[in-house]
Amino acid sequence: MSRLSRSPAALRRSSGVALISVIMVMLVLSLMATYLVESLSGQYAATGLSQLTAQTEAAAASGVEWGRDRALRFGLCGTSQFQVGNVTVDVSCATQLIQEDADSYDVYDISVDARYGAYGNWDHVRRSRSARYASR
Repeated sequence: MSRLSRSPAALRRSSGVALISVIMVMLVLSLMATYLVESLSGQYAATGLSQLTAQTEAAAASGVEWGRDRALRFGLCGTSQFQVGNVTVDVSCATQLIQEDADSYDVYDISVDARYGAYGNWDHVRRSRSARYASR
């Protein structure tokens, strides 16, 4: 039976099936596009957070070196704060005099807290480091 010999009711039914098929294909394609966009935005956020973590780690390491330099070169020990880009670095230092027989020297305990962003935000990163140095 050819298409021309079908009744008008049969033609309406077959065109409805094609319309449903087209709608289903469009629905599947739009869901796939939505998934792709969400996946890419998540990857971009993870990459950005990874970079912020690396910057904060480097700032914490520089805080330890800065505290060591102040303590060993100048004998300065206490608390201080500085900025490295958008990372806030808090450095605290405690000193202790060690007496061994006739020899005495200072031991410096340096603690560093580096943070980026505000606590509770998705981009908040915090890294801490500590080190101990002796003046001899």
